[in-house]
Amino acid sequence: MKTAVNIKKWYGFVGLGQMGGNVAKSVHAKEYPVMAANTARSDLDSLDIPEECKYHILGGYGSSKERKNAKQLLAENNCENFDLLINEIKERTTDCHVIFLMGSSGGGSGSAIVPATKMRLQAETDKIICVVTCMPDDNASIKECMNSYEFFRELETIEGGGATFIIDNNRNKDKLVLNEQFACYLDAFLNCETISTRGVVDRSEIENVLSQKGVCIVPESVKLVVL
Repeated sequence: MKTAVNIKKWYGFVGLGQMGGNVAKSVHAKEYPVMAANTARSDLDSLDIPEECKYHILGGYGSSKERKNAKQLLAENNCENFDLLINEIKERTTDCHVIFLMGSSGGGSGSAIVPATKMRLQAETDKIICVVTCMPDDNASIKECMNSYEFFRELETIEGGGATFIIDNNRNKDKLVLNEQFACYLDAFLNCETISTRGVVDRSEIENVLSQKGVCIVPESVKLVVL
């Protein structure tokens, strides 16, 4: 007799910053384990997810799109804040095979914390660490574009694999709709195991794709484009 396996518990989602928290909300609706961390308590309070899924970074009052503010906050008390955040993520994703770190490339908190967190988790765990982010749209400020440049420059220097998913903010003015679309597309991909005469897609192949170092752009149409 076969025992049904809930594969959704194999994938953990950690939202960092406002954008990351909003994507975490959409993913939580798909019944995946999520954690939303932010330097701003007000951003966490606005999220319609269980309180136990929220984590306020000690001493934080928001970063106002200043990456240096978020970096400084993590470095305070001999990096104790950063250690606490990493340990919290590890504890909440103990049973996960893959961790998705989600945050805006152009913001403050997520842009600063996602690359550093990916580096730490890859060094300290045996899990696949993927990144979910978004590009600033055409109306974004110079500050957001500079943050995005620094974000991808830091991400590129990190050794090891783990796919990067990029949501194109130019595809829809309503960013929350884009987040919900992404959650639907990724959920479909993570559950696309098939057995047919045309071929077999099994769990190991899905996780092999996620382990590769590359970029996956999520356009408006229902598909994931792997580069």
